[in-house]
Amino acid sequence: MKENASFKNVLICDDHSFIRIGIESCLREIIPEELTIFKAKNGNEAIDLVRNHKIDLVLQDLNLPDISGLEVITELKKISSLIKIIVITSCDQAELLVRVKDKNVEGIIQKSTSSDHLGACLAHIARGEVKSYLDPFITQIIGNHTVIEFTGKENEVLKGIIDGQTNQEIANQLGVALSTVRFHRANIMSKTGMRNAAELTAWYLKARL
Repeated sequence: MKENASFKNVLICDDHSFIRIGIESCLREIIPEELTIFKAKNGNEAIDLVRNHKIDLVLQDLNLPDISGLEVITELKKISSLIKIIVITSCDQAELLVRVKDKNVEGIIQKSTSSDHLGACLAHIARGEVKSYLDPFITQIIGNHTVIEFTGKENEVLKGIIDGQTNQEIANQLGVALSTVRFHRANIMSKTGMRNAAELTAWYLKARL
């Protein structure tokens, strides 16, 4: 595949060895040119490899045993603005996928999808497309997602709730009336559809895995 000849050093980051092997096999079928493929089983390994080698392309999982894939992507972008990142994931959480897309990754592909989408994504990159390549499943998830926007005060109250503070503790910290915290808390619950602090915390953490 001549248009992808610029990819010489590729990193595959996934905590499952059989997934790494499968992705490597697909890559070698799609790109006939000689590739040097590095493999990482966690986020910190991936970051170290990118720091120490001139990696052109990263195929990145999101659910890792040490740090989140989103954190890895953020760090890789700091190390090199030229690096290309394709996320290959089983994640179906719309909010997280939107946040990944907002990192300007080159593509997001569902693990269960056809390998044809990896080839299409590589061609997409080679053409110099600005927008992220999204496979149909990812497109559907993101397309059905409604972004939840919180006000500044709601974000402050939300942080307090996630930290396990009571309404009174949040009020004391923010220097506002208890009734004000209750008002913002009610708005947060309404916007997210959560019923209590435990559900809200689980929702918040799940979206940021």
